[in-house]
Amino acid sequence: MRKVTLLVLTILLTACANSNQIKPNSLEEDIVWTKTVQSCAGFALNASETNGDNPKMVFDYCMTNSPL
Repeated sequence: MRKVTLLVLTILLTACANSNQIKPNSLEEDIVWTKTVQSCAGFALNASETNGDNPKMVFDYCMTNSPL
């Protein structure tokens, strides 16, 4: 169940990130981008489950402060 939730959250938050962020220009940047989105989605899910935080706000904060 947790993996399904993480997958759905990753897909939804990736769509939000893609609409709000600059797109990568190369395959290497795309890989880093994808890993960052997945990490931030996992972080947002954990924060939501642990602290009851808003996952979208946590995800946005993570993406804004990630070293892309």
